[in-house]
Amino acid sequence: MKKIILLYGYFVMISISSYAQQTAIALSADKMNVLYLGIDNPITIGNSEQTFENTVVTATNATISGVGSKRFVKPTSLDEVVISVSSKGSQPSAFTFRVKKIPDPKLKLGTSKHAMDFKKFYKLDSVSLDMEDFAFDFDMKIIDATVYFSGEGFPVPVQARISGGSLANIKGYMQKCMPGSAVTFDNVRIQTPEGPRTIEGVSIRLF
Repeated sequence: MKKIILLYGYFVMISISSYAQQTAIALSADKMNVLYLGIDNPITIGNSEQTFENTVVTATNATISGVGSKRFVKPTSLDEVVISVSSKGSQPSAFTFRVKKIPDPKLKLGTSKHAMDFKKFYKLDSVSLDMEDFAFDFDMKIIDATVYFSGEGFPVPVQARISGGSLANIKGYMQKCMPGSAVTFDNVRIQTPEGPRTIEGVSIRLF
């Protein structure tokens, strides 16, 4: 009897035991049975024989890398990914995963969310992206954004633009800010592993 176990992330365990023509399947945490588009999703393959030289792993709508029990699955589209695992002398076992887009990150200005001391705002040199509690690490960059200055110090609202996360282009306007000024970052474009996208901006009021 041969046994194959496929683990996805920390939550999903699928086990298949094959003996003759009988197959028993156990599945837990079904809602977490998902892969994210464009990034390496870790999976662990367990084999009761503790050997992987005869184990073949393939996937549809995704690429697979890694060796032995540790593999990475990178979906190439939002279509379902079917991972096939087979060992010598056993029939291939198929595991189907849904695919989701990576969640939008939040634009972050220091440690503040909606209000900031105007003197601290002066000292900011850049803005960043925060994925909050997302479990995966990957590269994501700001392409550009539109910045609006209004309120105190700006009798007429001013529009400017930043490139990347640097605030160098708008330092002159930042130094004109004072208590009662409002700064809005809008049309924030970012580069993700799956391509460019526009995310929600952020507005802060200075005090």
